[in-house]
Amino acid sequence: MADVALFSLYESKQGEFGVRGAGLDRFKSDFLTAANRAINQMNRDADLSGWGQEISRVDSVEDTVTSLDVIYEDVFSWGITVYLAALGQRLARGADDQLSAARRNFESGIHGMYMDLMNRAIAADEDDEEDFIGLGALG
Repeated sequence: MADVALFSLYESKQGEFGVRGAGLDRFKSDFLTAANRAINQMNRDADLSGWGQEISRVDSVEDTVTSLDVIYEDVFSWGITVYLAALGQRLARGADDQLSAARRNFESGIHGMYMDLMNRAIAADEDDEEDFIGLGALG
């Protein structure tokens, strides 16, 4: 599992939201808030703490997001977009449909993370005390 460097996402979101010059300080603050809110939602909705996979919060755009596998960087990126828009940042012109897609992709991506963890748990289940059936457990 590789961790995710936040700075490359920060730079890409600057372009996605068309931020330049005077608005950069506010954008940086909003970016960190959005990143932490996306992390909170991913931790909560995919029950990452229950799986021992909780993602760490960030304090700086130079931070590395630990415990977030690089294969889920896209999910995290969509979440940042959603929360940046909720904080009042506007997407660059011509990207109106992008926010709706980001919302859908973020929600389905979190569900996919949860299902990946569930599938790993099922594959690793070597005892006969408890069997997984569908999304529940038969004890």
